[in-house]
Amino acid sequence: MTFTAKNVEKYVRSGAISLLSSENHANGFISEGDSNLAEANLVMHIASSLIQDSHFTCAESPFRLPPSKKILHLDMYIQFETGNISINKIAILECKRMAPNEKSKKLTELLKDFDRLRGWCTSGALDRPLPLVAIRPAPKIFGILAAIITDEPAFSIENGKHVASSEITFSKWWCKQKLKLKNYPKKKINLLADVLNKAVKKGSILSHYSHDNYKTSVVYAVFDLGKLKLLN
Repeated sequence: MTFTAKNVEKYVRSGAISLLSSENHANGFISEGDSNLAEANLVMHIASSLIQDSHFTCAESPFRLPPSKKILHLDMYIQFETGNISINKIAILECKRMAPNEKSKKLTELLKDFDRLRGWCTSGALDRPLPLVAIRPAPKIFGILAAIITDEPAFSIENGKHVASSEITFSKWWCKQKLKLKNYPKKKINLLADVLNKAVKKGSILSHYSHDNYKTSVVYAVFDLGKLKLLN
């Protein structure tokens, strides 16, 4: 397997489609209740798509950003099996769930997650767990931001008929930041737009199922984070 952003994107999309396909059996766990549960399930489905092809995944992978001694955790560390054992092929993932009542909070968390992905790459080798202190170089690391959006309008009523909504949704804006997005904090949206402009791949997947005239979507962005620092 060639280690490219396109191949990384393939597994993210596969996991997202798997999650959304199971939504009609989920009894609301994706769109309601604790966001940690929805986020953990997105991580699980992406991990499943990777494991099927014998790639290594580690959820809640710990690391530390000096000078703080606080232990942080990545949602998932991924090591790709490409047939060349002399080089590490690494991707790291952070996931979020954004419901209508948590937009401002989750935008802040997405921005912090991007900083966390970049910080992980620049932290010293001894601040990451094995096998990342290993001697094998990692010439390229991909970072992934993914988010579950629970309130994408499914339909609007025109002339008494239900038609597909033409509203500019968060998932449409995620893919094309020039669109005008309403009801989101403008400053945070502008900061997130700057982040998304750095992505080498981004996209969205919309669920086939609707609930109370809303659909769930998953958005994602893949970033080239450069080389891994091996030694302090």
